[in-house]
Amino acid sequence: MAYRLINKRNPTQTLTQTRRAWYCLLDMARQSGWNPMGTIHQGLLHGLVTNLLEDHPEWEPGNGTYTPVTSRLVMLEDALNLMDALQRAFIVYEPQRVASYYGIFRTEWDELRDRTYPGIGSLQALTDFCRAGPFIIEGRSIP
Repeated sequence: MAYRLINKRNPTQTLTQTRRAWYCLLDMARQSGWNPMGTIHQGLLHGLVTNLLEDHPEWEPGNGTYTPVTSRLVMLEDALNLMDALQRAFIVYEPQRVASYYGIFRTEWDELRDRTYPGIGSLQALTDFCRAGPFIIEGRSIP
């Protein structure tokens, strides 16, 4: 599973994160002071489903998850707050040194992978992506 982020203003600008990287980056942002507002269903912006909110409470703003199965929208203020928190996380980020792959057995590699955070490039890419404004999160299965 991976998450594809699509810029709302420019749909050609996308960023794809693995599930593990996305979860870790969200966790890093929360630890750095990000208070998520929640995602919303895209139809709310177009006024297409506003009368259906009583039947679909999961579509209300603030009830949305950042790990959706369907497309969800992160609003501008939330994207910028996420960017600020990621910038704070960048300042305190301490890269973890990993021995070369050749000296690690398969079981040790799996354990090491589960304890490490995504690379500094992933953190910076998401920070830059959030700076561009509101975006859509799509859950994608990797073949």
